[in-house]
Amino acid sequence: MPSDNLRFPPWLPGLGGPLLTALLLLPLRRFLTTTDIAMALLLVVSVIAIRQGSRFASLATILSVLLFDLLFVKPYYTLDVHNLDYLLTFSVMLAVGLLISRLSGQLRSQLERVRQLLRQLRGMFLLARGLPGHNRPEDMYQFMTRLLSRRLGHPVSIHSGPPAGHQALPVRDRQQLAVYLCCPERAYKTNRTLLKVAASLLGQSLTRARLARAEQEARLEAELTSGRNTLLRSLSHDLRTPLASIMGNASMLADTQVRLQEEEYREIAEAIYQQSRVLSSHFDKVMELNRVQRQEQPVHQALIPEEVVSAALRRRGALFDAVHFDFSIENATPVQGDATLLEIALANMLENAVRHGLPPFRLEGLWHGELYAFVLHNGCCGPVSRPQSDGNAGLGMPICRAVADLHQGTFYLTENNDGQTMMARLVWPAWRKEQ
Repeated sequence: MPSDNLRFPPWLPGLGGPLLTALLLLPLRRFLTTTDIAMALLLVVSVIAIRQGSRFASLATILSVLLFDLLFVKPYYTLDVHNLDYLLTFSVMLAVGLLISRLSGQLRSQLERVRQLLRQLRGMFLLARGLPGHNRPEDMYQFMTRLLSRRLGHPVSIHSGPPAGHQALPVRDRQQLAVYLCCPERAYKTNRTLLKVAASLLGQSLTRARLARAEQEARLEAELTSGRNTLLRSLSHDLRTPLASIMGNASMLADTQVRLQEEEYREIAEAIYQQSRVLSSHFDKVMELNRVQRQEQPVHQALIPEEVVSAALRRRGALFDAVHFDFSIENATPVQGDATLLEIALANMLENAVRHGLPPFRLEGLWHGELYAFVLHNGCCGPVSRPQSDGNAGLGMPICRAVADLHQGTFYLTENNDGQTMMARLVWPAWRKEQ
């Protein structure tokens, strides 16, 4: 653009300001006193001092005194001074102009320091606000180098060792040297405070992230230990009863001194068979739980909720043949999740309701924003249906919780209507944006 080519030299206002003012006042010198003209020229000097700095203001002061003598003091257009009083006027005018220039220069310098300090404070604020939002060291390094490079106007980098030709500030994680914050020497001299604070904030953030990871690992280990203990209690309880029944019935059959009728033999054999089926069911659950716990990440795929429900009913087979369920499943939008894991969890929810609850059984599939929930309602038959700390709820609940955790969801049981009904709820984020 044409305006971009019109670049005036910085000294032009220092020369042009007093000269233009003198030319404008020249036709009015008959109507103005020398004091008025001197004040007008000093006003121009003050403006130049504020806008251009002390160096150009000093130049404008000297030029103003010369123009004042040349154009407004008799004899005109000469530098001769017949009235010695004007020498004092010139001296005072020159002294005042130079004083204005000096004070203006100091003010500009202090103002620049304040602006520099405010820029550094703004940078510290942005660092303190942004670093806690990053947990990985790599993300912290990228955020800090990008922010500091933009604010300093110089490349800032992070290295494991101090590079040659750069100022390197050590970043310490709990007194242990982690990395170096590096920048050019020129940037360090003008932004020393900001860079030192940045190195300190980065060290604190690295310590915070490390402690957070350690806390998370400890919490996961505690949850794993608690889950393992719960599983062992549940497994021992669930296996003890059928094993004791099988051993008791088998001992009766093996005792030659016990005389049994044919009908009693059939009853004992039937009892052994039924308890064996219970044992087989428990081992199937153990295998299901093992499969769930071995899978680190679910395989997300588009699922139709009704198909998951049908597969869960087929998984338990004859157990649900004589049971009536009321279904209310929303199928308008497919859900995202692992079909096998959700099928296992839902089958255990239904089985627990049938074994430990009372009719009516009602299963709902509901959307809640981006969350999908399987909600199972059933009647409550007493304390057996409550989740207890001794593991009496069996393996079904640990399986459901493990599946919910893998889907970043929740599973819980609640009592409604003063303990008259029970509700089991499996909720997980079932809708994902396409990448």
